[in-house]
Amino acid sequence: GAPAAAVTVGGLGLCRIRGSCPGTEGAVAVRDGGPVEATASLDATAVRTGNRKRDADLQGKHFFRTAEHPRIRVRSTGITPDGDGWTVTAALAVAGGEAPVELRVDPQPGTTPGTVRITITGVLDRAGTPIRAPRWLIGRRVAMDVQATLSPR
Repeated sequence: GAPAAAVTVGGLGLCRIRGSCPGTEGAVAVRDGGPVEATASLDATAVRTGNRKRDADLQGKHFFRTAEHPRIRVRSTGITPDGDGWTVTAALAVAGGEAPVELRVDPQPGTTPGTVRITITGVLDRAGTPIRAPRWLIGRRVAMDVQATLSPR
């Protein structure tokens, strides 16, 4: 099923910004009890941070460029077991560009039967993306903390 994501981003000025970005699709292929491939797509046109002006700025030409690129896509390029979770190398496509990112994925039981809640953390080097904004506004390295709930089809 599609991921439902709550996102916290560090590196926006002096504070951390919390928001949500609904998933449009997502899939995790499992073999021998563990994930071997994962993809997700988020609707960048629906990002919500609680501040309409900031949301419009995020959707504009300096950030997500949602008029031309309405989706943020993530696809795994490698998944390695790591303790109770996984280390995932991935390609993150945003604003018409693609950048590598390493993610930590930690699973927890979901709140309803058959679901899994995952916490995904990582740091995106935005220099590899088309996102352009002054460094005082958003740092080169952007910390991500995503909470998502996965359910079987």
